[in-house]
Amino acid sequence: MEKNAYDEMFAVEDKHWWYVGLHDLVLLLVKELFPNRTLKILDAGCGTGGLISILSSARHQVEGIDYSEDAIAFCHKRGLEKVFKADINNWIPAPNSFDLIVSMDVLCHKWIHDEIQVLKTLAGGLKNNGLMMLNYPAFPVLSRHHDEVVMIRERYTKKILNKYLSDAGLEPVILSYRLPHAFIFLIFLRIYESLKTNTLEAKSDIANVPSQFINQALSKIIELENQAIARGISIPFGSSLFVVVKKKA
Repeated sequence: MEKNAYDEMFAVEDKHWWYVGLHDLVLLLVKELFPNRTLKILDAGCGTGGLISILSSARHQVEGIDYSEDAIAFCHKRGLEKVFKADINNWIPAPNSFDLIVSMDVLCHKWIHDEIQVLKTLAGGLKNNGLMMLNYPAFPVLSRHHDEVVMIRERYTKKILNKYLSDAGLEPVILSYRLPHAFIFLIFLRIYESLKTNTLEAKSDIANVPSQFINQALSKIIELENQAIARGISIPFGSSLFVVVKKKA
């Protein structure tokens, strides 16, 4: 992403409903899937470090990698030390190193050259019974100006993602769409943008935090949604697609 995108992320990551909801889901599933354990975790494509901070506060040992020097600088600004510059396309983790690898909206990026190979390589860094948690933008029909700004290469359906995972030697433990309310809103926004193409600002959808009331209301909705996913309920549609995967037996 461009530097201004990291500026925007750092400014809102700790309070915007989108980030708060995603980070809450990761933390909730960590507690459900690894009860009463201190984990060694890798954040692959850690951005400005918001998720690392949250997982570290829960007493996990967390490392991060990112290709962007701007992202690494923001992580250091948070006081995060175990964050390193690396290109996920060719970086290789030490075998059997991590209980959990997280990668939030990274493998969909235009900078990723071979997603299946990256998945295979990351999986090689998992310990026995280790897991990966991944978040993706969902449904090609939602492709919009936002995708260009944040350099999204592809949007996914369950069918597409299942094929990529299988080709990489992985299988889902949890697979669910997220944010169905956002899906409906973005369909209308896509129609609106199609009529206003020449007047759009070069900003992502989540560059600014909405009013306190809206932000809190959406955060509460996502909290309930996250609890449903943690209980094994698969949401049939949404603007994001979340998966927890393990290596095939």
